[in-house]
Amino acid sequence: MSDTYCNEPYRVVHFDGEGNLGPCCTYRGERSGITNIEEYWNSEWLKNLKQELGSGKKYPGCFTCWRKEERGESSQRTEKLAKHGVVTDAQIREVWLSFGNICNKSCNICRPKRSSIIEKQYREAGPSWYKNWKGLSTKWLERLPEYYDNIGQANVIHIDGGEPFIVKQCTDLLQYMTENGYTDKDITATTNGSITPAQCEVLNKFRSVGLHLSIDGILGLYSIVRPPHDWDWWTEQHDLIRKQKYFITYACVAHVLNIHQLPLILDYFHKQWEAYPDLTGVYFSAVNAQPNMSSHIAPPAVLNQSADLLEQRIPDLPPSWQDNIANLVKHLRYSVDNRNFKHELAFREFIKTFGPIKDIDYQSQIPWSL
Repeated sequence: MSDTYCNEPYRVVHFDGEGNLGPCCTYRGERSGITNIEEYWNSEWLKNLKQELGSGKKYPGCFTCWRKEERGESSQRTEKLAKHGVVTDAQIREVWLSFGNICNKSCNICRPKRSSIIEKQYREAGPSWYKNWKGLSTKWLERLPEYYDNIGQANVIHIDGGEPFIVKQCTDLLQYMTENGYTDKDITATTNGSITPAQCEVLNKFRSVGLHLSIDGILGLYSIVRPPHDWDWWTEQHDLIRKQKYFITYACVAHVLNIHQLPLILDYFHKQWEAYPDLTGVYFSAVNAQPNMSSHIAPPAVLNQSADLLEQRIPDLPPSWQDNIANLVKHLRYSVDNRNFKHELAFREFIKTFGPIKDIDYQSQIPWSL
């Protein structure tokens, strides 16, 4: 097995926000241009990707994983390899569906490709913010019913966005599957928590449901990092979700605006685990697509303090959490020693530009000078 081998191309089909097929959700390169599942699975494009990764070459579109591994951190490639091992019998086991950029939030770490609100705000901010953005077409969602039965052949269906639970075609797909004998599936969704009681009723018909629940700030910081909603909104939605028997993975991205709060965020997650020990996980990661929100912009003293507090908590955490938190600590230590002045300037320009547009006083919740 080569040092660059990845099992995702042998297991996964991923629709991006425009319906183009690729190997996984973290792939950032040029895609196949194919929108038909069967054509993609048997394409020369996918065959070439497997050959490149299998021969020790770092495929350019997989740079997110390469960068993490170069920093000494785990990546999606290494995590999936640890979980599933070497896979050579190509079979569609998982289908990922990204329902465009339709979203009801404008999280600071996000971008136009993932949020329609942010797309609007970038255009308001001026050409320098969206000069490389050509817009996102979601017309492919009109063709989604053509793929229903192909999607139903997979064991695991992943949905994300944008925010999938505010997209009609997402609910339509789930409803179709419950009405046509596809309830023997595991459904996972990446969501900000915008789910309704009616959608919960549909989801409850499947074999299992797992939610990657995005949250990168608690209490007063929540409304700063995940506008326009506040902590009361989160609490109400979270209570609804916790009434279901879903496995919840609290997904937190570490970035410049929440570095100081990471230990408290972990404590909040741990309290959830104490209440629901069999239905609670965590996944901390580092921001990738927005370098002007990177952890290394925070002051070294703040980074070191959070790293120290997180490290102290590791022995008391569930064993399945410990590697992820150790990886987070490693990321914070790396950030102290790898600062980037250009990114710091870009961050301050972001605060200056988007504070008025989002109607946010960033300094009100950040304990160090911006």
